[in-house]
Amino acid sequence: MSARVDFYIQGSDQAQQRLILACQIAGKAYRAGQRVHLHCRDQAQLNTLDELLWSLRDEAFFAHDSQAPYHAPITLGHSDDAPKADVLINLAPNIPAFVDQFPRIMELLNQEPEVIQSGRDNYRHYRQQGYDLHSHNL
Repeated sequence: MSARVDFYIQGSDQAQQRLILACQIAGKAYRAGQRVHLHCRDQAQLNTLDELLWSLRDEAFFAHDSQAPYHAPITLGHSDDAPKADVLINLAPNIPAFVDQFPRIMELLNQEPEVIQSGRDNYRHYRQQGYDLHSHNL
């Protein structure tokens, strides 16, 4: 059985809104008892996302870690490896090599031209590999 891949497509072209959506989805999965890994494009995006996760209102705080990622229910990274988790939220332009270890994958897209193009490329790849694909227009 192949993994499920959900594409969440935002109408906004604001990078910050995409990261806020990532926090919201990670929080929902966390509250459902799932471990989540957020795969970032680079260290700068990871730092921004880390700050967003820490700055959410108290009742929405999510335990996460980017320094010791193998112990927190929400982890962040941008390298070629990832801790074991139930959900992968991919914010990088390419599909990470470790994608096969996740039963659920989420690709978050907005209207930035490079994000749209990488989303199309990733969708094509997942379809060719036989993943269970779903799209959600937000």
